[in-house]
Amino acid sequence: MIRSLKGNSGYWRVLIASAIGLNIGFASQSYIALTIGVYVEGYAMPLRQAGLFGSTELIAMAISALLSVRLEKRISLASLAIIGALLAGLGNVLTAFQQSVPHILLLRIMTGVGAGIVAATVNASIAKSADPVRLYAHSNAVVIFLASCFFITMPYIYSTFGYSNYFLAYGLILLAGTPLLAWLGSSAPSSGHADQLIPAPPSMSSLPTRWLVYLGSGFLLWLSYGMIFSFSERLGVSLGIAPTDIGIVISVGTLVGIFGTLLAALVAGKTDSINPLSFGVLALGICYVVVSQALGYFTYSIAMCLFGIALFFCLPFLQGEAARFDPSGRLASLLAGLMPLAGALSPVIGGWLIESLGYGWLGIICFFIACGVSGATRVFRLKVSKLV
Repeated sequence: MIRSLKGNSGYWRVLIASAIGLNIGFASQSYIALTIGVYVEGYAMPLRQAGLFGSTELIAMAISALLSVRLEKRISLASLAIIGALLAGLGNVLTAFQQSVPHILLLRIMTGVGAGIVAATVNASIAKSADPVRLYAHSNAVVIFLASCFFITMPYIYSTFGYSNYFLAYGLILLAGTPLLAWLGSSAPSSGHADQLIPAPPSMSSLPTRWLVYLGSGFLLWLSYGMIFSFSERLGVSLGIAPTDIGIVISVGTLVGIFGTLLAALVAGKTDSINPLSFGVLALGICYVVVSQALGYFTYSIAMCLFGIALFFCLPFLQGEAARFDPSGRLASLLAGLMPLAGALSPVIGGWLIESLGYGWLGIICFFIACGVSGATRVFRLKVSKLV
């Protein structure tokens, strides 16, 4: 198990495989801001159509992630993750050689299907570990580094060598990390959660309510995040910032998120996870407003940095809490399916809100969503406490 491997090469292999898996599995949403920009600038798509393409890819990701839950008992997690990563990588590579809109759309669906498989299996693997919150936090720290490199290099690649090379480089990066997924842990559900202030298992009759409340909170949180982040690149353009500078800002904003994930690793196990999750979500909601109200390069840069820190502080608790309530990994896999579904809706809803009300109101609406999620997690904890 992860705990017994901690401090030796076994733990590091699982950590690297988990980080690579999270990067591949959530790449479709993590990099959607740049992808939408490539659609608009490189393929002359209207903003709404670009958002629809992004949404279609994420819907495919969500469906495949939810269906993958049924496959996890028949195929090893590592093998299933490798199959998904190959689909995602090849989908991107083949996109680079297409100009036909229908063909591009089909390949984006293929990419989404592969990413969803990886997202579900990696989340199930981490959920089965002895200390999922810390493993999520450490894995996210690696993901942050990889994502920051992506945001720095990609604008340079497509602005220098052409927009189609964005997808070529994107796909090759995913394929390069695919073999490392063989290191994914497949440990049995651990009993090592007992020192992390976990409530006693509820009765079967109460289990669906707990799951629905938690999944609903995760869905709404990811929806609000997606509506802001999907158009963060477009917001920078609207402020007159050069695409390469926007890439650097998003990269730095992602990189400083490591402080959020390391703080989460320090807090994990020392307090009830719902407390830091509730306050972290509220802080993220404030960041939504700050980002949407940016007035220029300086305020945009500061806002994206605060956004990154708050987001990556919340993620380990959001992901890890699902693992605590269901160490078998089923709830984590379902969450991995709902997150891209929320991400699929966010470009469409966000694009409509921006065109109708502007960036400022988008931030305010997302702030109120975050407030609702923060409050829901408090009520959720109170309900769980009564079951102990």
